[in-house]
Amino acid sequence: MRLIFGLFLNALPMLVLWYLHQTRAETHWLFTLLASVPQHVFIVPTVFVIFWSLFKRRWKLLFLQTSPVLVWLFLLMGLQLHQPVSVPPSSLRVMTWNVHGGLAGMEPILNTVKQVKPDLLCLQEARTTGPRLFSLLQQQEGGWEMAQLGELILLSRFPVVQKRRLEFPSSRHTELEATVQIQNAAVRIITVHFDRHRLGPTAWDQRMGRTLHERAHRVSSIRQEGVNVLLESYSKARQQNQHFLACGDFNMPPLGPLYRQLGSHLKDAFAHSGMGFGHTWNASFKVLRIDHIWTSPDITLFRTWVEESTGSDHLPVVTDFQL
Repeated sequence: MRLIFGLFLNALPMLVLWYLHQTRAETHWLFTLLASVPQHVFIVPTVFVIFWSLFKRRWKLLFLQTSPVLVWLFLLMGLQLHQPVSVPPSSLRVMTWNVHGGLAGMEPILNTVKQVKPDLLCLQEARTTGPRLFSLLQQQEGGWEMAQLGELILLSRFPVVQKRRLEFPSSRHTELEATVQIQNAAVRIITVHFDRHRLGPTAWDQRMGRTLHERAHRVSSIRQEGVNVLLESYSKARQQNQHFLACGDFNMPPLGPLYRQLGSHLKDAFAHSGMGFGHTWNASFKVLRIDHIWTSPDITLFRTWVEESTGSDHLPVVTDFQL
């Protein structure tokens, strides 16, 4: 009993931190920023204790470190362990990718898309890159259709039967909504790119507010509007018996009230069918999972992974699914 209590007591700081992330991120500026940084930093004190325990041969103290490590791995880092399943030939594939304006050039972007072979491709920061990629794919393969709203792009191997601009109530931000006809099923697809929290006083942040507190509050408010707009679109999709996908650079890790709000209605593809941490940013160090694919509960998920690529500072997320 004392050992169990010791394990719980040792994990308590990590549990409290996770709870504050889950409840106060996006509502309090400090916990918003703490939830937005790589969660690797919070295991550093435990690592020091582990090395000290090994050096001093304090085996009981070493064993007690298992509880904070497990809490860190599964709650803060979001480790997923799903058994691989066979993907039927009739499955579909969706990929989402922030291509960073194509700064790395078109070749690695085109090569990644040709390697993954998605049926649906959602792009962010692709105002000019998306149309160029569409043109290249049409020349080499044909059969693609495109919907565009500024930097947001949807490329589809199936007919795009409707496109809408979804506006945020109090900002200029938008989401791209498109309906794709896949055989006898209608699939409503949302492509998004939410704001990110920054410590540095960039010109954009200064327009959002003069202090760190003001900027964090304003960004969180805009992101809340984005979640509300997305879920309103999902509600309409349900009323019209449409399947639903939401893809994009959400700029939020799998922590906090906004993530939980989405998760109460939709399935996070990686959380349901991924393996590992699923970090998508950045491409070199892989420290945050901020790009997501969300699906309506009626969609069957087989496999979700993060594809390696040099085409952007983000890595693409890919999901195999079935309607």
